[in-house]
Amino acid sequence: MIIFGAGATGQRLCGLISNDHHYSVVGFVDDDIGKKSSVISGVRVFPREKVAELSERLNVRKVILCVPTIADRDLQEIIRFFVGHGFGVLSIPRIDQLLSGKGRLDRAETLDIVNLTGRDEVEREYKHLKGVFSGSVVLVTGAGGSIGSELCRQLANLEIDKLILFEVSEFALFEIFSELEDQGKRRDSFEIIPVLGSILDKPLLMKICEDYRVDTFFHAAAYKHVPLVERNITSALKNNVTGTKNCVDVALDQHVERFVLVSSDKAVRPTNIMGATKRISELIVQAKFQNACQSNAAIVRFGNVLNSSGSVIPIFRSQIEKGGPLTVTDPQVARFFMTIVEASQLIIYCSSFESSGDVFVLDMGDPVKIIDLAKRMIALSGRSLKDDRNPEGDIEIIFTGLRPGEKMYEELALVGSLEPTANAKILREKALDLIEPEVEDLVSLLETALKNNDLEKIKQSLSSPYINYGS
Repeated sequence: MIIFGAGATGQRLCGLISNDHHYSVVGFVDDDIGKKSSVISGVRVFPREKVAELSERLNVRKVILCVPTIADRDLQEIIRFFVGHGFGVLSIPRIDQLLSGKGRLDRAETLDIVNLTGRDEVEREYKHLKGVFSGSVVLVTGAGGSIGSELCRQLANLEIDKLILFEVSEFALFEIFSELEDQGKRRDSFEIIPVLGSILDKPLLMKICEDYRVDTFFHAAAYKHVPLVERNITSALKNNVTGTKNCVDVALDQHVERFVLVSSDKAVRPTNIMGATKRISELIVQAKFQNACQSNAAIVRFGNVLNSSGSVIPIFRSQIEKGGPLTVTDPQVARFFMTIVEASQLIIYCSSFESSGDVFVLDMGDPVKIIDLAKRMIALSGRSLKDDRNPEGDIEIIFTGLRPGEKMYEELALVGSLEPTANAKILREKALDLIEPEVEDLVSLLETALKNNDLEKIKQSLSSPYINYGS
């Protein structure tokens, strides 16, 4: 392997690696002209323009970045440079952890695709949000999920009094509770309450909100995997629709001050059941809260989050580890992406806005073609793409065709124009003027069809112009 960065830290790292049988250092790469062609710790220093030659001559395909003070944007540029030259870029434990023996070189991992998104994390405006949440009692449903768990991590830093982790999966609840428990011990006034339960259990939700006097409610629990939901329509509708109705009813009954529904871009003109359930959930929130005087309600809509459970990134990573192939549905299919951390930061920020059910649309940037994502991940792993132009490559990409209910492209808004907010990364879609009894009738018809397991009636309910399912 080579080390990028021949400074003091890089030299110390080289010394550590020389005592480690997993790797050997064949060269440094450094942009400092003064170090060009010098030999440090018995290893020659090369300029960046010699990387391709170095790779070919020494048959090296791995690089460790050792530039501890570099800015994030410069780091991304360096990562792209090495990936573009066919290198796998390794991340390592901090050098002080290595020197103390707490970190190990054999645990170095290939850098994640999130390092190539080019998206800067939102600045954490804790000063503003701490004022909003100080002394609050916060409930998060789906607390063990990808978004729910990150919401909990960030909320734990906002000087709230109590954080209630509501989760149906025992293992997921155990993981997030164990992770946050130490943080709770460090603050005498902060209590973390794990609750094992389903959002279909309305009495339990009511009891939790009443007993702990919940004032902020983040509803992140949902069945979200499109192919599974298509195969389990009644279960998904019960969980996502009836579950949301239960959460909303309880929040209004207990005069919860702030309610936030985590939605999805798939709710916009939905072509699959998952998207339809999210659209109905949006309607429930808007209809119920539009005339509520004592509560604020926000709906947050965004696209895919990188590295969420069951999403394309961990699937591609697993396929790469097995030597491929990577499966892509269609060469033109594209999706919006952002990191879990960024999405969660913005969701919490949305909760601070005044709203009676408005939809807040997160700025996702430009959509990314899934095939381009696959190619980047192959390059990032240090392997080469196997295709017609490179039949001797390592990993190929095959196309499987769009799955039932899957769109070629996703949308983020129902209306053509969105209003700006105080945060440049958040736009507002004003809530529709809804007739609450009509929405209640729609949900009632759907729940009756679910009880009778009447798929025909279910599909009729979803054809409502409010939902636009399959249009």
